[in-house]
Amino acid sequence: MIVIFTFELNAYLTQGMRSELALDNDDSRSQLQINFEVDMLGIECRNLNVMVIDQTRNEPVKSTAREMRFRNVGGYQDGSLHTISSSTGNESEEDEHERIVQQLQKADGGEELDADWADSHDGFRHKSFEHVIQYHDFTLINFFAGWCSHCQKFAPTWVQLVDQLKEKTFEDRDGKQRNVVGLKVNCVDFEKTCREQGIGAFPTLRLYKADGTLSLYKGQRDIPSILNWIELVVRTKSYGWGSHHSQVRSSCNVRGFIRIPRVPGRLEFMAGGGDQDMQPTMTNVTHVVRHLSFKDPEKQATWRTWSQLPREIIALDSPLDGRYFFTEAPHQTWEHHLRIVSAVTSAGVTYHFVHLGRLANVNESAVPQVRFHFDLEPFAIQVKPDSKQWYDFATSLLAALGGLFALMRLISRGLVAGGRVMQGKGRVQTVLLKDSSGALRRPRCSWRPRKLAHGEATLGASTPTRDDGGAAG
Repeated sequence: MIVIFTFELNAYLTQGMRSELALDNDDSRSQLQINFEVDMLGIECRNLNVMVIDQTRNEPVKSTAREMRFRNVGGYQDGSLHTISSSTGNESEEDEHERIVQQLQKADGGEELDADWADSHDGFRHKSFEHVIQYHDFTLINFFAGWCSHCQKFAPTWVQLVDQLKEKTFEDRDGKQRNVVGLKVNCVDFEKTCREQGIGAFPTLRLYKADGTLSLYKGQRDIPSILNWIELVVRTKSYGWGSHHSQVRSSCNVRGFIRIPRVPGRLEFMAGGGDQDMQPTMTNVTHVVRHLSFKDPEKQATWRTWSQLPREIIALDSPLDGRYFFTEAPHQTWEHHLRIVSAVTSAGVTYHFVHLGRLANVNESAVPQVRFHFDLEPFAIQVKPDSKQWYDFATSLLAALGGLFALMRLISRGLVAGGRVMQGKGRVQTVLLKDSSGALRRPRCSWRPRKLAHGEATLGASTPTRDDGGAAG
């Protein structure tokens, strides 16, 4: 009884929670805030834009508030450009370069090595891009495509820049004057070369040193800015240089939030939304979701809100955090589908979602994008207090007492009946019957008493009848 009373009292004093489904028809929640942090491993921040697209009209949704921070992160190295011959170990860098220049001039010709790669039918062979780089002290390469609008806009500036480079020298870290040759490469006609160099956006400006190291220009496309940058990297010579194109390719970390009307849509990380046109075959949208969640900006959730939610609901607050999504080939992208359910408590509102995703193929002429399609479920999880009322506690207590009383009564009756049985066994009498001859015999069992036949006498108190009608022996 004490144990039962303890449990009932604990249930009465402890407040639990219960959940139920209900239609989500709260018109006061008109805003939805998307919090995100994503690493785009193959896209630079200058070529990345983030927006929310309306699901029905397929147009950008006007946000009521937004805050985003783009940060270029990382870079990796996986090789270097090939050289025409290796150093003997006894010659200086200058002597080695001079020897290579003479070999290249004899093998390819100076005119071939000084020519633009603007057209595959311009009369030049364009056999080796590496030979072009090794032939000059420094080479400023403009990778472009004829269809690129940014390239077309930059074309007049490039012509003027090349003319100025022909008349200008730059001082390196050792105080020597170096020439910088400006050449352009058409990535439509020389697609293989551009792919080998990892060119994924146009126009791309790179400054190559004769040993194959390179530096990527990320500033404004005007002549003073470009010349100042060239002067800086030539003077430092080793600062800001990578031994391969992949080392200077950075990833972009973007984090922030977007606040929009509470309607279905898609969160899109759009590659090529900057000042360069992307090359579809070289666009890699492999990404890492550092964080993705939804919340109600008008009814902020607090620790009290979360404390009222079951664990299985809390686990669906941001289930994609820390997950990697890799693309396996060109023209591939990830399509994410999110089903959002709101959880309503007395302390606030939280949003939770289930993720479904697939690796999809896109058209060869289209630049892959990363999309998170989200839809709001028409029902909500209502989480309410589930405490025991005083009358339920009293009823349970009385029921327990009644049950205990009935049990004790049954036990008592059982003990009394058992005692009577044991007492009755101690008073058993032996009944013997005499027949007409005077012999004694054991009585048979019978449930009906009868009158004794003539000549029978009893030696006991009762005479049961036999089954055949005679007296039991």
